[in-house]
Amino acid sequence: MKLTPSALPLLRSQGFSARIILALNPSLTPHALNALHGPSPGPERALARAWLDLARAESVSQAREQGVRGMLRERLRWNEELGVDRAAEALALAVTPDRVKLPFGWDHFVPAFNPLPLLAHGFSMADAIASTASLARPDLSWYPPRLSLASVYLSTELHQLSEDATLQSTYAFLDRRLEDAERVKGVVQGSTEYADYIARSWISIIKSRGL
Repeated sequence: MKLTPSALPLLRSQGFSARIILALNPSLTPHALNALHGPSPGPERALARAWLDLARAESVSQAREQGVRGMLRERLRWNEELGVDRAAEALALAVTPDRVKLPFGWDHFVPAFNPLPLLAHGFSMADAIASTASLARPDLSWYPPRLSLASVYLSTELHQLSEDATLQSTYAFLDRRLEDAERVKGVVQGSTEYADYIARSWISIIKSRGL
């Protein structure tokens, strides 16, 4: 599923629902939608992931001349443009896996939240920025810039979506995180520190939305 920026007003006003997909695709029937994405929340999750793909691609495209900081700021502005509640809803849907009923009650031993999709979300944004900013390398040095950017991006987005933050205060938080990452050069350490913090914080957000 792909979205264009023209879908933004609908998403802002009505959120992520199957009826939005049907409105954007008049030739698609509810039966076909369920065949493609399964029952709820499958279509909602597909729509949320499509919006995240759109926001990532458009942010990098629109701010590529402004460097790393500019592309990160533009991505955060997309959250603000959609509405931080809607953006949190989208991310919660996108990173929450389908619940599978296992026999003999084994599903009780499966963690309610898997942080890997969330970390993949951060790394995808970091990779898009690093590739555009020519931070790619043909050896192991390919990883540190992306790990650092993913840590900065995820922690800043968490600040934006889970606290009473304005866009300007979010930008200020981003600037501090970028300065910290540059000053200490603790790329891997910083990423692992924030991975646990981000995962635990997102668990509370996801639970609050009944997902």
